[in-house]
Amino acid sequence: MLIIAPKYCYFTPPQVCITRESYAQFILMKEPNFAKVLKSLMYHNNVNQLQLSEMLGVRQSQVSNWLNSKSMPGYNSLRQLSRKLNVSADELLELDEVKHG
Repeated sequence: MLIIAPKYCYFTPPQVCITRESYAQFILMKEPNFAKVLKSLMYHNNVNQLQLSEMLGVRQSQVSNWLNSKSMPGYNSLRQLSRKLNVSADELLELDEVKHG
């Protein structure tokens, strides 16, 4: 389980806790695979870019950028994605062993 802390972290394993600053660095490492996971989840949930953007309250161009690995969702968008697609943030970021594709 990934827990994002605003500044400090007091959690111990098996949870992983990182600061928001570390999250930005971490997310850059996950970028190429994130698009693949998101495409798979959208396919399995029968959701297109426009529908997902409306569900999340973001522009369709943002979703397009995520799908083309041009950018990554921020913390709040990642939380919304996990809620709307009924998956954990761990699964979205491939922190667990679930396979997509």
